[in-house]
Amino acid sequence: MKLGFICPNVPGHLNPMTALARQLQARNHDVVFLYSPGAAGLPFVPGPEKDHVNENIPEVSKMQGDDAVEFSLRILAAQTETILKSLPAIVQTETERMSRSLLKCWRAATRASEHMRRASD
Repeated sequence: MKLGFICPNVPGHLNPMTALARQLQARNHDVVFLYSPGAAGLPFVPGPEKDHVNENIPEVSKMQGDDAVEFSLRILAAQTETILKSLPAIVQTETERMSRSLLKCWRAATRASEHMRRASD
């Protein structure tokens, strides 16, 4: 099974998700991180847009209390909206890429099978 992970590209979120992904890989599942190029060496598909969360860390780190919470919620809402708008196209592109790869493997296996059949004739 292929599983996609979407989480903010920050250590407190990414570290537990990559640990889970590695456990799933160990059980022969394919994993891919969407929108998280910092996925600790795991396969990833970057999003076409900017990273609202990491881009605003310097600004939010100077805030406190309600101001920091409200600002963070606005940033997360913007990031979520961006992801929801672009996700269908990213999934389609990844599916097409996987289909092309599977087709190449099928063609190679067919050629090898044909070669072996001819050799045995």
